[in-house]
Amino acid sequence: MTLELDSERESYNFFPDIGNIPIDSKASRNFFHDVISMESFQRLRNISFLGCADYITRINGKSIKHNRYHHCIGVGIIADYSMRYIKEFSENYNTIIFSALMHDIGHFPLSHTLESTIRNTFDIDHHSMTLDIIFGQRDKYSEIQDIISKYKINKLLLRKIMSGDLEIPLISSKKMNIDTFDAIPRSYQYFNNSKSVMDPYHLVDCFFSKNNQKSRMVLANFWNSKGDVYRSLLQSIDILASEILSREIFILHSQRFEESHLRLTDKKFLSIYPEIGILYNNVKNKKLVFNKSELLSDSELDITNFVDRKFITNDWNDHSDLSNAFEEIRQDAFVNINVNVMSSKREKKLL
Repeated sequence: MTLELDSERESYNFFPDIGNIPIDSKASRNFFHDVISMESFQRLRNISFLGCADYITRINGKSIKHNRYHHCIGVGIIADYSMRYIKEFSENYNTIIFSALMHDIGHFPLSHTLESTIRNTFDIDHHSMTLDIIFGQRDKYSEIQDIISKYKINKLLLRKIMSGDLEIPLISSKKMNIDTFDAIPRSYQYFNNSKSVMDPYHLVDCFFSKNNQKSRMVLANFWNSKGDVYRSLLQSIDILASEILSREIFILHSQRFEESHLRLTDKKFLSIYPEIGILYNNVKNKKLVFNKSELLSDSELDITNFVDRKFITNDWNDHSDLSNAFEEIRQDAFVNINVNVMSSKREKKLL
């Protein structure tokens, strides 16, 4: 998939940092700088973007190096770019940008890899952790409170945006938003096809010109690309099997778990659960190989369920907005892999 880009605009940088924020306003750059410089934000440098996929996926022999740090800065930059289309919210610029930059501040180590298991076992997810960090633990995260005070961020509005209680066009839209406009193009970089990388600036322009037939086609391509990411990347046999095995290993050693572990970096978390890191190395180095024929012939085969996602584009001409034009269907699916009940004996065989 290749989208037509604006040749006069600088291309989107998937690795933004303090020194290369593409924003004209000095005041806004200073704001970005102060938020990004916080210790709690710097932690995101060491939180992998797609969890186990970052540890086992290689393109041309090189490992992928995406993280939640670059993603969150990217979402903030896309929010800044979007503000030209929602000028009625201009007086809330700092609050909106802060919500974008901080949306993943509570992300667990290994991104989403263990989140469903942690949520089901300990009733914690990264959304609730994010809200707790910003609004709950004020003493522990005083640097965040200092930023909120310094830049006069509207905490009531901030909570509404981050809780999903207020929908601002694209900023917090349900189906297409600034988060996915970075996440899906970023995920496409895990494929060995640079021409398939979508330009988030172009997606924003198309979102706010939805009545244009060309823009509609671009948005439809984007929506379909979400299906490509899930089908060809996140639900590929190596990643899906590695995620399931990670969860089973974590449950096997759950007696080690402390809630504070969820605020660690990937590296520190894997030092507590080294078995997961060994698993990833074995998959990356092809010491442990998954494929359907081997799985289906395994005498220890169990059936493990996961959530399958399908992204459907309906007849655009029947819809004046995005609420019905694009549809996501989630349903239980099953994969054949022998990890339904992990045991120490089986773990040793895998690792």
